[in-house]
Amino acid sequence: MSDDVGAHTVSDRVRRVSLETLDDVTCEAMAVFCWDDVRPLGGVASFIDQRMEGMLSKTVASEFFAARPFEVMQWSCEGRVGNRRLFVFGLGASSDYSSRCVIDTVKRASDVMRRAGVLHLVFAVPACRNRPELEQRFVEVADAELHGAVETYLTEIHHEPAALA
Repeated sequence: MSDDVGAHTVSDRVRRVSLETLDDVTCEAMAVFCWDDVRPLGGVASFIDQRMEGMLSKTVASEFFAARPFEVMQWSCEGRVGNRRLFVFGLGASSDYSSRCVIDTVKRASDVMRRAGVLHLVFAVPACRNRPELEQRFVEVADAELHGAVETYLTEIHHEPAALA
């Protein structure tokens, strides 16, 4: 059996979670990506928000962090979210999706998390209910840019992009 990262496809590293199974995800830190035009928050971000009793949504609504491109916010969490750090990254508007924005954001996410001492990258894939194909595109672009460095991509169990199933 080989430890070669290339032996595993990206779909092997996509883990579908629900609100209930989010609690089973073990990681020291997680990158959460948000669109600035998707409200309420969708996908894994919405599950994290529920576990944080709406604090993520309230912060976005207050415009302290509005999920604009290149915005980043860090939270140290305990309790229902688990004992982990959350790094929240803005992607801008889903309607303005571009591979370049995803590339720049995931490179920054990797850099920020590595500088913070995070050894295993776990990315919560941004969800967009009216454009579910963006989840698949995000994973494909991120994985190509970071050369398979992300250990796990978390997606909502009810949104299963066909190519990742």
